[in-house]
Amino acid sequence: MARVDVAREIVELIGQDAAIVRRAGSGWPSKIDIVSGGQIRPVSLHVSRASSHARQPWEWRFQNPAGRDPVQANAGELPILVGLDRVEDRPVLIAVDGTSRLGRDARFSILYNKRISREAASAGWSEQTNTSGDQIFALRPQLFPLLVDLLQQGIPVPTQAIVDAAATSGAIDDPSEAAKERVRRQVTAFVRDQRFGRDVRAAYDNKCAMCRVGLGLVAGAHIYPVQAPSSPDRVWNGIALCHNHHAAFDNHALWVSPDYEIRIKPALAREGIASVESARFLDQTRAQLWVPAAEEARPRLEMLQRRYEYYDEEYSWAPNF
Repeated sequence: MARVDVAREIVELIGQDAAIVRRAGSGWPSKIDIVSGGQIRPVSLHVSRASSHARQPWEWRFQNPAGRDPVQANAGELPILVGLDRVEDRPVLIAVDGTSRLGRDARFSILYNKRISREAASAGWSEQTNTSGDQIFALRPQLFPLLVDLLQQGIPVPTQAIVDAAATSGAIDDPSEAAKERVRRQVTAFVRDQRFGRDVRAAYDNKCAMCRVGLGLVAGAHIYPVQAPSSPDRVWNGIALCHNHHAAFDNHALWVSPDYEIRIKPALAREGIASVESARFLDQTRAQLWVPAAEEARPRLEMLQRRYEYYDEEYSWAPNF
């Protein structure tokens, strides 16, 4: 079967409402538009059929053409290399970001473990980094628009988060647009949270604003909570906190004044006297919140005010803001 026929088959599997062929070409590449979340994302699709590699029973591959046609993409297009695999009667796409191979015309193979095909056939998604350093994605075709979103945004999402989203949305067994939109929304929310956390941690030098611990134990916490109406994912609506201070902040046991003074809930302070370990936590809590040098990254007082209004009863112990 010609590569262009493989490309047409892949487009049909993705869904013609989600993948629109602009130019079929040779299949290396075919130019398509991926429609996701109301946006159109141009893709330069380079396809092949996957097959067993004789060296090991678990090792499979797909290759570029023997004629050594280079990987290519126009400005604004995302080059993606895709092998079409099957597990029993279920199609699975094996995909790699082709950016690092742009212009390359040497013969190459994308090697992968057949295990990830089986996992994707069952759970919808799997990943592997092969010995050449390629990050390889195995996925059911209906999740291809999600892959395009993730590659363009450049935010890594744990495999289990995608598997869980696919399972709860019903997208594995339900090919409808509604099911695909549900998984896209769930993963988009995860990506949004990851991007927010990364930006907040960077603004605080990856250290807790309340105790200055680092060690990779810091997360970006929303001030005005993410579930609240119109909560912005901006650095000034966040504070970098270690896991302990994050938990205390989420439990409304810590209060920050307009001058960034930290107050501890009296009940928590009393409990801290009960053990050396608890007292150590309280002692390590600074009297003043450490804030970024860049004024535009510091917590906005409006966000603190809105937090205390949103959690009005939980902050009944705190002074008026």
